[in-house]
Amino acid sequence: LGFEIIMSNAQGCVIKNIAEGIEQEFESILNRLIHILIVSGQLLHEGISENDPEKIRQVMVNEKESNKLSLFCRRMLNLHGYSGDKNPYVLYTLATLLEGAMDELRFAATYILKERPVLTKRTLDFLAYINTMNEEFYFLYKKFDPKQFSDFRRKRKEMEKKFTSFAGLPLPDAYLISKLYNVQELVHHMTYF
Repeated sequence: LGFEIIMSNAQGCVIKNIAEGIEQEFESILNRLIHILIVSGQLLHEGISENDPEKIRQVMVNEKESNKLSLFCRRMLNLHGYSGDKNPYVLYTLATLLEGAMDELRFAATYILKERPVLTKRTLDFLAYINTMNEEFYFLYKKFDPKQFSDFRRKRKEMEKKFTSFAGLPLPDAYLISKLYNVQELVHHMTYF
């Protein structure tokens, strides 16, 4: 993101930074990165529920987009820092963790497309729950509220208890639940900032 090949031949290519001015859009790009995580979780849920492989494939496309956006955010922070009221190191970590969460959704999507498992309702409910928690994280990121934060932490503790109750589910469910749990753990770590 921000670089384009402007000339290429057999000996090589010339790449130019065409992102002049995009640096001022840092906050919008980071919001887009969070939004991709939320939408991808929803697409995964819909794709499984509706047996729609195209929606599941879109998660994989979104993960590639999240890689670009995350790398762009980190590059901008390394080159220019951040002039807003947020700590640039926190934003760098946030962009990195968001990319990691998207990787986990991609692993889940890849597995579902390849194996075509029949998943239990409990697994789909857990996915819906994780999606709700991702949305709540976004609201906390946009406007921190101590009460909402306390509620978010309480729900996460409930989720930990719920996670252990999945022991004994069939392997496809266990695999997907482990990936979703990883998404939630990465999102949870973002709330420490």
